[in-house]
Amino acid sequence: MPLNKMPEYFLGVEIGKRMIQEFDNFSVRFEMSVKQLMAQAGIESAGDKSDRENGRFDLVLLTKRYGKPAHVIEIKRGVKTDSMLSDIKRLANICRYSKVGARLETNYFVAITRRSSTVVAERGKVLFAKSSETGCLDNITVDKSRVFNLDTPDGKSVTAAIYEVTYQYN
Repeated sequence: MPLNKMPEYFLGVEIGKRMIQEFDNFSVRFEMSVKQLMAQAGIESAGDKSDRENGRFDLVLLTKRYGKPAHVIEIKRGVKTDSMLSDIKRLANICRYSKVGARLETNYFVAITRRSSTVVAERGKVLFAKSSETGCLDNITVDKSRVFNLDTPDGKSVTAAIYEVTYQYN
């Protein structure tokens, strides 16, 4: 099955495997509930519907020593701007409401698509413009994506874009 057709859960598993291979100070939790993460991290609900508190995060990196949430990774197949912005806003709120100095002040959004890296870059520009218009990402920095072309068994290229979402203090 082509990479861009695989369920987000499978993509999360592959990303999780790579993360723990690269960083031995983390363990991985798949499909962690938002409420559980907030409770473990000491984050109080702001009551924002976009947080989808009854939902789950695709992938959470936990500190290996204490098992505390360190970073959240949301994964999306495709590059529809509104869908991307929704997940990035959710990550931004975790960054915003985390304790000062907590690792959760930085989280990641990953988009996988068959679209070209040029299209992905254009979507990134639209995404930043929309977030500025709505003000939904006040004090949040979304670093320009790091774009990778991935080869697949069927010989067709898949583009992956990784965005770093970070809270900036005034």
